Amino acid sequence: LLDMALDSTLSQPCPDPAIVLTEREQAVAMLLSTGACNKTIARELNMGLATVKNHLLHLFRKFDVSSRTALAHALFVRQQAEQHLRQ
Repeated sequence: LLDMALDSTLSQPCPDPAIVLTEREQAVAMLLSTGACNKTIARELNMGLATVKNHLLHLFRKFDVSSRTALAHALFVRQQAEQHLRQ
């Protein structure tokens, strides 16, 4: 299963590296990628639920995805690409 997941990840196009995230979007994205729910993200970042949802909507649009899972995947692919470029 892990091999299948990695194969599908590697075959996916890398999100546009020119996508710029605000500091708050980066913080929301980091917590989302750890599996945090909206309430946890709001509590951790000291913001309201509506603000978390607003940041998530911006992230969905920037990465052209429609679900938390797809966003987490896009963020993972982007992180892997950034790490690869640093090596």
